[in-house]
Amino acid sequence: MVKYYWLLQTREKQQLHTIILLLVISFIKREFTISSVRSAIYISLLSKYFIQVLNFALVLIVARILTPEEIGVYAIVASLVMILNELKLMGGGLYIVREKILDDNKIRAAGTVMLLWSWGVGILLLFMSVFINDFYQVEHLNHLAQILSISFFIAPFSGVLYSLNTRALNYKGLMKAQVISQVVNVASTLLFLFLGFKYFSMAIGLLLSTFTEFFILKYISKHPAFFKLTFTGLNTVMSFGFFSSISAIINRLIKAIPELLIGKYFNTHSVGIFSRGNGFISFVEEIIIQAVKPVSLPILSNAVRNGDCVKTKYIESSVLLSGVCLPIFVTISIVAYPVILFLFGEQWGESVEYAKLLAVAGAIKVMHSFSASVLIACLYEKQLLFKQLVLFFISMLILFLTKESLSLLCYGLIVISFVDLILTTYLLKKYLSLGIFEFMKAHLKNIYLSFFAGGVAFLLSDIVDFENTVHLYSIVILVVVMPITWFSGIYLLKHPLTPEINIIFSKLINKRG
Repeated sequence: MVKYYWLLQTREKQQLHTIILLLVISFIKREFTISSVRSAIYISLLSKYFIQVLNFALVLIVARILTPEEIGVYAIVASLVMILNELKLMGGGLYIVREKILDDNKIRAAGTVMLLWSWGVGILLLFMSVFINDFYQVEHLNHLAQILSISFFIAPFSGVLYSLNTRALNYKGLMKAQVISQVVNVASTLLFLFLGFKYFSMAIGLLLSTFTEFFILKYISKHPAFFKLTFTGLNTVMSFGFFSSISAIINRLIKAIPELLIGKYFNTHSVGIFSRGNGFISFVEEIIIQAVKPVSLPILSNAVRNGDCVKTKYIESSVLLSGVCLPIFVTISIVAYPVILFLFGEQWGESVEYAKLLAVAGAIKVMHSFSASVLIACLYEKQLLFKQLVLFFISMLILFLTKESLSLLCYGLIVISFVDLILTTYLLKKYLSLGIFEFMKAHLKNIYLSFFAGGVAFLLSDIVDFENTVHLYSIVILVVVMPITWFSGIYLLKHPLTPEINIIFSKLINKRG
């Protein structure tokens, strides 16, 4: 199910990350004022959170209507689309936003690059649809691939319009396009579900959402939606963000391969069960990261801009994020059972075991969540790409060695997360002078906080029989006890998050006053 959730928000997630990263770099180069950067980020985050809530509500409904087998059928195709989706714009959007002097010829060049890559990927997906049923021995994969391939033929035109509006700081217009298109997605998906289209309803909903976004972007844009092709200046366009784009593709490959392996060597039921646990962990991680980014990224951007010690600011940002994520992941690894069954229904009980293991992998991985952003901002894109290539080959080896069972595969993902931690730490040590002991010392309070939260969660699981207690009661207990535990640990340890929490509380008190 993680791939369905990812595809529900794929455009918004990638666009938001691009907006934030571009604004941070632009602010470093004094292209935008801090007020415009802050305003753009907050507008983007507002639409992002609304869409996440909307999409997660849809995921909850779909999880109770479709079976794990049916979800697994969709997840296989969605995994392929997840990989190919990274190729479709290939630097064109970055070029439009970042080019200092932009004219019609340059827009046409960027659009041509987007069209060549996106249409090429769409044609590739159509070609793959001819063989995909036989390869996985599953029916209807070809039809799902064909439906989802249509979005690749619309992407270059939407991409040009989106990038031009991003350049013009028209974030209210972009928010309108994103929100309305996702409302259409939710409504159409539910409609076709109730009409009995099963997993096809998700593909149809995404397709209608894509068309809706295109027409809204066309309406709010001054520039025409369609453009003439040109073959002049294509290399210049592709050089914008080329290394970071390839790094993103490799990252998507590492995330998508497990579902593809499970679909090949197991069955669609196993794909659905694994995706449910993985999707739950990914959702929690994404929500927290987006909450911390408005605080952490300005810290990093100011450090690069002012020539301050980037290493110190990176550590501060990482500690803030991990202070929220680590205790939550540790708690999930202990009490995932009532949470997953309450949210998604009894049929997803098998995914609890995998969610617990994947929470451990998430806890390891989250410590360097901002590494790519800071390395790109410091112009170490090639080094980041080399690290991703090394991680990819190691990951493929580990995944093929652990494909004998779902549990073993999850342990393999834990090992991959640990390898990623080591490689990233080495990269940061070499280029930012960040030592492993210095980094771990800074995270000591996060480790203590996680042990504290995990200990309380373990005691609760020992006192309360979560497997035989009404799930609603279990959730109420966790919602009451665990936040109190977290806040208590933050203040007892005098965690760096304490000032941030105090600011939030003071703002809330002032508003009430």
